[in-house]
Amino acid sequence: MQKAASGGRPRLHTSARLARATSNIHAAETDLLRRAPERYLRGELPSMDAHVRRHLPVDDPRRVRIEDIARRDLDDGNGHGALHPRDRESIIAAMRAASSAAAREQQRVRSFGAIISWASVLLFTIAGLVALLGILRPQLLALCFEPQPTPTEPPMLICPTGQSVLPDGEGSSGADIDATVQSTVSKWDVPLIEIIGIVAAGVTGAIALRRIQGTSTPFTVPVVLNVLKLPTGALTAVLGLLLMRGGFVPGLTALDSTPQVLAWAVVFGASQQLFTGMVDRQAASVLDATGDKTYKATTG
Repeated sequence: MQKAASGGRPRLHTSARLARATSNIHAAETDLLRRAPERYLRGELPSMDAHVRRHLPVDDPRRVRIEDIARRDLDDGNGHGALHPRDRESIIAAMRAASSAAAREQQRVRSFGAIISWASVLLFTIAGLVALLGILRPQLLALCFEPQPTPTEPPMLICPTGQSVLPDGEGSSGADIDATVQSTVSKWDVPLIEIIGIVAAGVTGAIALRRIQGTSTPFTVPVVLNVLKLPTGALTAVLGLLLMRGGFVPGLTALDSTPQVLAWAVVFGASQQLFTGMVDRQAASVLDATGDKTYKATTG
């Protein structure tokens, strides 16, 4: 058991070592119960009954058996009746089954947290590649808008970090317009929008923390859920502005100032909660299912 708890590479496999140590502890408890005197076994019976109730469903025959034994022992308050060897084995079998179920619950939580962590790493990588593309080839991801000109204002090109007057349509050529776009678009447009999206996602993630009640498991699922929101906010900010620029949202294609572009980046960055909220609800279901079998059966 000591070897399982202090295995190699401690910084990378803390949860795995904990699972191995817990499995060894459960096996040792089973051996102790088989060798323990009857007085000790009957004294621990209420605690063992509670452990089984926590991790086995109500219709599990091993739970039904240990509840029956605990009820009969409670009725025999003086402890005059001897505990049958068959009852001892039933108690041990129920305890081992409950401990195995608890280990599987921990494993499900650990697996879920690992999936979210790897998804966060992947999204951070994608967001970094998008920012790098925006720095190297800003014209490919030009998050710029052309509001409708008015009689008193010339046609404008609005970008996240600047704006320019477009050449007049009567004497201008495509090369003139391309030159204006190239001089207005900055390599920091996309990184700026992603940073704003990350900040907005961080704020909405902090607000979402009010619904998190913590967990008794040794895995920081709420933490990895909030980390997932950061790259998601960066990507939704960029994708949202691209959809607006492409006319996907009717009536929202003519942003007429740089602050409006940045403001919409905040909105789209915060909107990541629409997507990560589903992951939050799934995480809540996984955590609620850990050690909560008191009133739940395996069948309808």
